[in-house]
Amino acid sequence: MRPLRLVLALAATLAGCGASGPVAWRPDPNAPRDHADTVKTWTRHGEAYDDLEVRLLADATLISPAFAHSYAHEEAERLGLSPAETAERVRGRVAQAETSVQILLGLTTTDILWNDLDKARPTLRARLVRGDQQIAPINLRRLDLKAKMAIRAYFPPLTVLEEVYWITFPPRPDNKPITLRIAGAPARLDLRWEFTGD
Repeated sequence: MRPLRLVLALAATLAGCGASGPVAWRPDPNAPRDHADTVKTWTRHGEAYDDLEVRLLADATLISPAFAHSYAHEEAERLGLSPAETAERVRGRVAQAETSVQILLGLTTTDILWNDLDKARPTLRARLVRGDQQIAPINLRRLDLKAKMAIRAYFPPLTVLEEVYWITFPPRPDNKPITLRIAGAPARLDLRWEFTGD
């Protein structure tokens, strides 16, 4: 087994999965804030194999209004923002999360050439699955090293092995479950979120 494949196999064994039950889309202002728990609630971990060989490892965090609320407060605390600046940041992040479906995806592939979601003709494609619809992103960008290092403080599941993408889809029209599908010739991986009736 090649060294990278050995590392990926070990990572697959050790990686933990995020919470998979239904989650509330909007923030609860009365709930205690714990960003680490919020990250676990909104992050899904997945692995795709060919026989016993791991092909893909992914950690995806859905930036719901509930997550955006926690994320903005965590940013404000780390940056030492004033109460007024904090309130403005929270409003901005939550409003952005209400008007689109945003997902932060950390992706590791056995062959680094497969990790090309941002290319015009990628090996693997990212789609949002809702019922029988597969929806293409309206924006997909790969984070550079500086951006990756800055954002890891707020998204602990991300690892140094992963390429990180910020993916934006159209807003959700209803409360039905959504699935992020990463698929192509090498493998297919589905990461799913279900929601409470908020």
